[in-house]
Amino acid sequence: MSTTDAYDTTVSIIMGHISYSINIFTIIFGTIGGTCTLITYTAAQFRRNACVFYLLCANSFQMISIIVPVSIRALVGYLGDNLERQSLFFCKFCYFASFTLPHLATLYMLLSILDRYLVTSSKAKYRARTRDVTIPYRDT
Repeated sequence: MSTTDAYDTTVSIIMGHISYSINIFTIIFGTIGGTCTLITYTAAQFRRNACVFYLLCANSFQMISIIVPVSIRALVGYLGDNLERQSLFFCKFCYFASFTLPHLATLYMLLSILDRYLVTSSKAKYRARTRDVTIPYRDT
C-alpha cells in the first residue's frame, strides 16, 4: 500500500508542475503572438481599413483574455492560496473575465468577417459603408 500512496503523491506533484508550466507557456507565447499581431495591424497601410480595426479589437480582447485569467490561475496555483473560495467578488470576476473576454474577441472576429463580406457585395451602398473607417470607431 505504501508504494501506491507514494506513486499517487508523485503523480499529483508532477501534474501540479505540468499545470503550472502550461500556464506560464500560455502567457509567454500568447503575449508574444498577440504583440506581433498588434504590431502588424497597427502598420500604416492597414490603419485605413475597417476590417483591420475589428481584427485589432479582437486581438486586444484575446490578449486580455490570455493575460488576466491565465495569470490569475497561475498565481493562485503557485502561491497556493485559493482566493476564489475566500472572496465572492474575486470568484465572480474570474468567471466573468474567463467567459466574456473570449466571446468579445469572437464577436469582433465575426464583425471583421461581415465587413469583408460587405466589401464584396454587389450593392454599392454596402461597399461604401465598409470603406468608411469612422463607422467602426463609432459603432464600437
